Amino acid sequence: MVTGAGQGIGQAIAVALAERGATVIATDLKSPKETVNKIGSNAHAFQLDVMPAKQTFNGGYLNLELLIWNFEFLKNELQRTNRHHHF
Repeated sequence: MVTGAGQGIGQAIAVALAERGATVIATDLKSPKETVNKIGSNAHAFQLDVMPAKQTFNGGYLNLELLIWNFEFLKNELQRTNRHHHF
């Protein structure tokens, strides 16, 4: 499963994993259909926001072997949601 797979690094990771034989679950804020179209039948697209603390993913996949937690975290988003974390 690759988060942030709709474009950029996340999309490149998802495509590279698929090229090496992985079945990819591609997720992003908007369903990453373009990424899945590039990969083909070895990929599934899901809309998923990784920011909410109580967000859950239930795609029916029981054998998740790798999770690539890739997303862009903007300072403005942190201020907007009133979350205070130190990185």
